[in-house]
Amino acid sequence: MDRARKTSGTSLSPGDRIACAQARAHVVPGLCLVLTLVTTAIAQEGRVDEGAHASSVGEMSGAFKEAFVFDAGRGHRIDSMTDALDDLPPFFGETRLGLRSRTYAFQNESAGALGAHTFTTGGSFSLVTGWIANKVQLGATVFTTQKLDADDEDSLLDQLATGEEGITILGEAYAHLLVHDDLHGIIGRKMLDFPFLDKDDSRMIPNTFETYALFQKIKKVNLTLGYVRTMKERTENQFESMAEVAGATGSDNGLVLGGGDIEFSDSFGIGGVNLFIRDVINTFLAEVHYVREFDSGIGIRLEAQAMDQRSVGEDLLGRGGFDTRLGTAQGTVSYAGATLSGAISVADPEASIIRPWGSFPGYLSMMRHDFAYADEKAWLIGGSYNLERLGFDGVSLFARWGNSWDGVSPDTGLILDRTEVDVTLDVRPDFGVFDGFWFRLRYAYFDPRGGQIESQWRAILNFDF
Repeated sequence: MDRARKTSGTSLSPGDRIACAQARAHVVPGLCLVLTLVTTAIAQEGRVDEGAHASSVGEMSGAFKEAFVFDAGRGHRIDSMTDALDDLPPFFGETRLGLRSRTYAFQNESAGALGAHTFTTGGSFSLVTGWIANKVQLGATVFTTQKLDADDEDSLLDQLATGEEGITILGEAYAHLLVHDDLHGIIGRKMLDFPFLDKDDSRMIPNTFETYALFQKIKKVNLTLGYVRTMKERTENQFESMAEVAGATGSDNGLVLGGGDIEFSDSFGIGGVNLFIRDVINTFLAEVHYVREFDSGIGIRLEAQAMDQRSVGEDLLGRGGFDTRLGTAQGTVSYAGATLSGAISVADPEASIIRPWGSFPGYLSMMRHDFAYADEKAWLIGGSYNLERLGFDGVSLFARWGNSWDGVSPDTGLILDRTEVDVTLDVRPDFGVFDGFWFRLRYAYFDPRGGQIESQWRAILNFDF
């Protein structure tokens, strides 16, 4: 695959921060990442795959919800050892462990015939130490994915390494620095959650990055400045330079990251991020959102994004120099556990938006496609419902229907009109032995109108021990 086309802050003590992280880990089950139960918007496929769907606009998030807030790691203390650990120095006594499993069945069908399929299992084991002198803590995570069954086209499904090989890798190994009050630093391999630069944990193993970054909170403002040297893609066994991953063969250039967000009130916020690789590419995204919830129980959320992407310097991507943009907007209404959303997007005719380092952050990102081709215009409608009101605790449904026209394929140059329909069932009980269990069943129907109709089935079983 051509990679270039893949598309007021009250300060808490280190111990308090750990306690907050522990609470999050216990409340929200997940796998291979910290799952956020109630902050997933109806679009943005990479985020939909990382947590349960929101049942109101107050639970939704945009592209920057987790981006500029430092994630101190996952796991929990072992209950049977709590008393013994309390007597140890914080570095050992506040150490947390996390064990998460995932089993994933993936079936791709084309024109009614069975196509590529994989059946894989794996998960992650993570460790986050306590603090050293209230200034440094260490973290590490080993990820694995192993084949149970697969055909010779499995690499198309991003589940295994090329050649149907399993993967076991130290994906995270980092030092978390508490520089001063709400100024945090990160050095080493770590998952990230920025637009265009994220874990994209929609398969077995997430993307991870070799990162050197600072995270600063000033009242309602979150800021980040960093340098990302390399990344490990989901189906790769090794880290490569950010320029190489983008498609600039032979370049070892890294990525300079800068951005922030601000919440002016509980209702209104803005954010922006810029990603720059010397002589390769610059990508910028800005987002604004407005949320209002009424006493009647009705809620509304309005949001919009502007994206700008262009070649820079020597243009090592070899795309002849490009300068392109995409604009998108979304509106959502929620009531009584149900949401209804509509979104539109318009792309610049010069070039397609690419996303080599993670998922596409736009509102029309779906299971199969992002609707971000050059000159592509698209709309999407979607809805969700939490069945708790019907007596089915932890069960939810959501569906989306996207349609586009005039998109220019970067691979063939053909002008395409495309339709996609996605449906997802989530079951997440939180009682007894089922606490930490998450089953997800997904279906996607894709019609390029004039091309080959495809469909996908995905069944994912997660458990957080």
